[in-house]
Amino acid sequence: MRGSISGTPSPAMIARSSAPTIKTRFGDTALEVGGGVTARVNQNVSIYGQGSYRWSLDGGRSRQTATAGTVGIRLNW
Repeated sequence: MRGSISGTPSPAMIARSSAPTIKTRFGDTALEVGGGVTARVNQNVSIYGQGSYRWSLDGGRSRQTATAGTVGIRLNW
């Protein structure tokens, strides 16, 4: 069974369906540098890791920094 919705969405409908604002500690401008590696253990298994470093570039605010990293195992079958 298929249905359809017709009509024009009202501003109230659009406002409720919009994504929430995400507040960050960083200012308007930030720079992020990162990198990663993947190593194949065998045909079906590999391990990976990545890291990044971010800092704010806004001159009027105190400088903020953040680091992030991920490690994992990938299995193919």
